[in-house]
Amino acid sequence: MITELAKKLEFPQEAISELNAALDRVVASGLLGTMYDAMDKWYFDQIDDWNALMQQIAEKAGVNRYTADMVFLLVAARPLAYVYKQNGLSEELYLAIMSDLRNKLIECYHMHGVWGIFVAWWFPWHYQLKRFALGRLQYEAISARFDDPTLGVKKGDIVYNCHIPSSGPLTPESIQDSLRKAYQFYKGELKGGRMVVTCTSWLLYTPIVEKLGERSNIKKFHDLFHIVDLHHSENNHDFWRVFYVDYSKEALDTVKAESHLQRTLLDHLKGGGTMGEGSGYLILDESFS
Repeated sequence: MITELAKKLEFPQEAISELNAALDRVVASGLLGTMYDAMDKWYFDQIDDWNALMQQIAEKAGVNRYTADMVFLLVAARPLAYVYKQNGLSEELYLAIMSDLRNKLIECYHMHGVWGIFVAWWFPWHYQLKRFALGRLQYEAISARFDDPTLGVKKGDIVYNCHIPSSGPLTPESIQDSLRKAYQFYKGELKGGRMVVTCTSWLLYTPIVEKLGERSNIKKFHDLFHIVDLHHSENNHDFWRVFYVDYSKEALDTVKAESHLQRTLLDHLKGGGTMGEGSGYLILDESFS
């Protein structure tokens, strides 16, 4: 039921075996019907009810909750394939958004030593045709959160929010390719051929990015955007994205900094700085046709 998709998404064989074993326990416990009930809640955005059912499944089947959630997402991905097809969307596009499951699988294993997912709450829009993977980035239509007089963006305007999966280098070439694909994908709903792309990310937090240097791919990505908002985070909640451990003062003395980003971030935090998020806009036009 889940092996074929897991293989297409290049899950490690060990993960596939453990996820199949977990599914077998769910079935043996008579809980497959409950998982289908959870699927109904998931697709209709009743996430609190979904969460309660998944907790029940994990406890009764004796399966780690992170593993149970990944099993669910793989099972729920099967009807999504039909939804993509019925809406004239390609299998390539379907597999592109599903590839985020592998990203989160690897993150979960690094963080918790478990083949699963600890951020399933992030995924409903992947399954509801609201978020699409177009090259290196993911996109969704949202209402603008900030005014930007410089670029002529008003709060409440329709803009296209982009996300940066943990799927590899953030090269300028891959970003330009993704932006072109996004423009083509959403072109039919744009007014006047103008597409406003927005991003909110720790990768746009200028106090850290400016220390990375001009050759940094992160700096080049940051500089595509007109930054309109910055806020810092006292608990440095994105620390795990760089070191795969939760932030603590003790962690600053124990983590190993091997990359330029890790060394820069560690120096920044030890020097009294914090992490945070930046938000910005960029404008695409007919030149991306």
